[in-house]
Amino acid sequence: MVPERAAAALSVDQGTQLYQLVSVAFALRNPVSTTVPFGGFENTSVGSVVTWNTAQAKQFFNDLATDQPLPKDLISGTSLQGTA
Repeated sequence: MVPERAAAALSVDQGTQLYQLVSVAFALRNPVSTTVPFGGFENTSVGSVVTWNTAQAKQFFNDLATDQPLPKDLISGTSLQGTA
């Protein structure tokens, strides 16, 4: 189900090459889910909120922005078995 949803979210244009689509297909073979690194809970004037681990969140978003692999200690989700 996950690969079908991912494929449905994919859009290409006439400049997209076959090797680029193959690269996407291979990346979707074993997707991993994760979340922003969790810091804890905090009571504020608006109620109880979830806080991020600020240092790890900065590294997390920097790695995503610069297309770097996430370190294993920043991956908190699960492996999903894809069929792509």
